[in-house]
Amino acid sequence: MLLANMSVARIVANAFPERALLRRHPPPDERKIGDLVQMAEDLVSSIGPVLRLCLFVLVFLQSDCAVFPAV
Repeated sequence: MLLANMSVARIVANAFPERALLRRHPPPDERKIGDLVQMAEDLVSSIGPVLRLCLFVLVFLQSDCAVFPAV
């Protein structure tokens, strides 16, 4: 999304150099990025086993090995 916004901004600035009103964001806060990365790593490590189990169940259900009793 950011790349798309930058591309459009470049086109607008080139097409209307005297009228283009473009917003410039400050660089990201490195501490906040580090906090976000740590939080994502913690989340992945805590739900990783659950995701692996879900994937196993989905693969099993799509395989020919899945046998269900007749109702």
